[in-house]
Amino acid sequence: MKSKTLITVLFVIFMLAACAPAAISTPMEISVISTATSHPSEPTATLAPTVEVKMSDLPQTKTAVDQFVAAMQAAGFQANAEQIRQALTTKEITRKDGQTYQVALTQDGYPLMFKNKDGEWKASGYADLAPDGFIVGSGIDKWTGNFDDAAYKPLFESQFNLGMNDGTLAEDFYSRVPLKKLTPTEVVSYYKWNDHISIEEYLKDKQISAGLQNVFPGYLFTTENAQKWINQFSDSELVDWMDKHEEALAANTPNKNIRYVIVVNEMFWHDPQTGWVGAEGDYLYSRLGDNYVKTAFAKAQKLWTDATLILNDDTASMGIETNIVLNVEAYALFNYVKKLTKQGVPIEGFGLQNHLQARDFIQGDVQKNINEYKKQLDEYIKMYETIGVQFYITELDVNTGGLPDSITDSQREELKAQIFKAVFDACLSNQNCKGVTTQGFSDASSWLNDPNYPYKPGGSGLPYDKNYVPMAAHYSILKALFEAELARE
Repeated sequence: MKSKTLITVLFVIFMLAACAPAAISTPMEISVISTATSHPSEPTATLAPTVEVKMSDLPQTKTAVDQFVAAMQAAGFQANAEQIRQALTTKEITRKDGQTYQVALTQDGYPLMFKNKDGEWKASGYADLAPDGFIVGSGIDKWTGNFDDAAYKPLFESQFNLGMNDGTLAEDFYSRVPLKKLTPTEVVSYYKWNDHISIEEYLKDKQISAGLQNVFPGYLFTTENAQKWINQFSDSELVDWMDKHEEALAANTPNKNIRYVIVVNEMFWHDPQTGWVGAEGDYLYSRLGDNYVKTAFAKAQKLWTDATLILNDDTASMGIETNIVLNVEAYALFNYVKKLTKQGVPIEGFGLQNHLQARDFIQGDVQKNINEYKKQLDEYIKMYETIGVQFYITELDVNTGGLPDSITDSQREELKAQIFKAVFDACLSNQNCKGVTTQGFSDASSWLNDPNYPYKPGGSGLPYDKNYVPMAAHYSILKALFEAELARE
């Protein structure tokens, strides 16, 4: 009887154990079994289950979406951050070199997030999305006093693949030269190199390509303001100074990763009211004629063997009718470059500055005006392709100052964004257009807000505001770059 009761009890215990809920187990749980002496006090080692965090739930995604929504709302669009964040979709892109990357897209196709080579999601940068070899650069300098702002360098590094050393190659070089008779060697000895070298060392340290601007800046050497030290040179001394000037610049540029050099800048001038166009107002050209350009480029070819050598100018040198690309100055510049390249002058690229005034685009049908501008820019790029000269946009900004009071702040931002996208679209759709460089990236350090800005009134003209916050133009650039990559895929 006892044995039967014992069997019954054991059976009940067995059944209860079988019916009890099992302990939570995952494939990641590992029990440590040891054949060594037992140590009951040592805990069993387990690995916690891996929990995958959705990209849309990452804090950097929330920040990126919030900034996007703020920029879109500032441009007059309705946007809901939570809806956008939850609706993000990912797409993988394969570049021509076989490398792949992922982006997170809004429903309207804005690539807000980018998955880097370490597998981490971050806010998209221009350099992340730029097609292979395409330059997305910005002018950087110290004359505005913003180079050491806490946000300046991190933002520049996150967006661009080229820094164009801007005002440092002008004011710092010539401002110290005394107004008296000097030899070419003495003139060069007065140059101040500190800011130039520090910028180039910074770019070198960050492994960012450089562009050199204003090797010979036309706006500092006009027939009206040429200073005594250059006026007193004979023609042979002037050529000697040009050679020494370029040699000194190359010797004091520590960053050797230079994509392009703007050798001659702003030589042509155009008065749309009289129709006059020519280079006679440039002091060096007025003294040496074509020999000025030939001498400058011949020397540059020896000094910067791996860089594209550019003649840089604008087709609206008086800041008037900037919405028209194909005017008398544009054709004069093209014919001049064509003539000199036929003579063997190593002009390898033409740079179009592209300082645009939003107020030039609002007469009549705004969208029609923007489309016409884009069409003309496309045609101008193709013209240089026919003579084997590469095309670059070198100083892009879109000034929203001077618009009528009836244009609201949100309309200004929307208009600026549309014009930025038109410029990038035109360049990216042409294999001969090798890149776009903006004249800075933040309104905090823009020449448009400088007291000496010549085409007043100035206003917001860049992708980031004075607090380094992205505006609608920033996202229009990202979209243009991504759409170009899709088209090439």
